[in-house]
Amino acid sequence: MTTTTRTYTVVIAIFGFLISIGAFLEIADIGFSNPVPKRFEMDADTGGGDDNNNDHESSALDVVEKPQFDSPVIKGRSENSTKQPASIEDKLDSIAALADNVDPRATLILRSYLDDPDFRIREEAVESLAAIGASESIAGLGYALSDPETSVRQLAMELLAELGTEDAIYSLTLALSDTDADSRLLAVEEISLINSVAATTVLQSFLSDEDHRVRLAANEAYFRTAEN
Repeated sequence: MTTTTRTYTVVIAIFGFLISIGAFLEIADIGFSNPVPKRFEMDADTGGGDDNNNDHESSALDVVEKPQFDSPVIKGRSENSTKQPASIEDKLDSIAALADNVDPRATLILRSYLDDPDFRIREEAVESLAAIGASESIAGLGYALSDPETSVRQLAMELLAELGTEDAIYSLTLALSDTDADSRLLAVEEISLINSVAATTVLQSFLSDEDHRVRLAANEAYFRTAEN
């Protein structure tokens, strides 16, 4: 190959190389000046694009985060949470109704009410237990003799004395531990109305009471019932 031919070959190669570089730069310039694909340009024209896509994502999160109150499960919870508890009057009526119930379970239910925080409920339970009058009821009335409320204890004393059975009378010995002297005096007065050996025996237990009024009442009642 001659020197002239080689020179032409080099020149042609260089020229071809320059043309290739020019074409590359033109393509690159087009790409950098318009980096957004055409489908996104169309979205931008119609209010779409990346911002719109973010809005769609936010909406989806909102749907997840907001509770669906028309859901049967959540709706049920909502209804249950607004359900009002039974009033005191309703509970008192229910307890009073148990007094006429001959089912042994009624006594167990009434005894459970003796621990109710409301003294009115406990008083009603005492009255219903006395109305039933079974041996299980007498045990419940004996339990009520240790009630923190004086009115409940005194009511139990009166009703035990009215029942007048041996179990009821002997239960009244629990009144000896009552810290209220007036309650112990009431127990003596109630027992003194009963003419029985059991009543005389229980009265004897009150003869050494620390309160002089209780001792005096017990002494009078004891000798009166002993004579009879």
